[in-house]
Amino acid sequence: MWGSIFFTDSDGAAVLLRATDPAKGLQWAGGDVEFTDPSPLHTAVRECFEETGILLEPDPERLPLLATVVEQPRNGWPTKIGFAFFGGALSPEQVAKIRLDPAEHTEVLVLTRDELAKTVEPRRAQLTLAVLDAVRTGVPAYVVR
Repeated sequence: MWGSIFFTDSDGAAVLLRATDPAKGLQWAGGDVEFTDPSPLHTAVRECFEETGILLEPDPERLPLLATVVEQPRNGWPTKIGFAFFGGALSPEQVAKIRLDPAEHTEVLVLTRDELAKTVEPRRAQLTLAVLDAVRTGVPAYVVR
């Protein structure tokens, strides 16, 4: 199980992190639930701070659920369930202040829906587009992939 925090910029574009491992592509701040994490929201908040320096409170009222993601078994992994929570819209100054862990990420990118569809691998783009739709509509996505 995993938890993540998804941010947009003030114009509604996706804020993404480029993984140091090219096979992992563009990501949101997040990771796998650890034994000490009481919930996927706590995981998302912990990982967000570790990966970006952005400290949030694990409050479901302030970090609403955007998506439940069921990842079907593939490449030797069993089924995984993930949860994406909305961290809000970041100002250009907040995006510029993101502190990356160089062992995990190399850069911050801000991509519009059109840029996502044109430049990001389709499987990853589809998930981020579903989450952007959830931000826009307020209706959490349920994604099986």
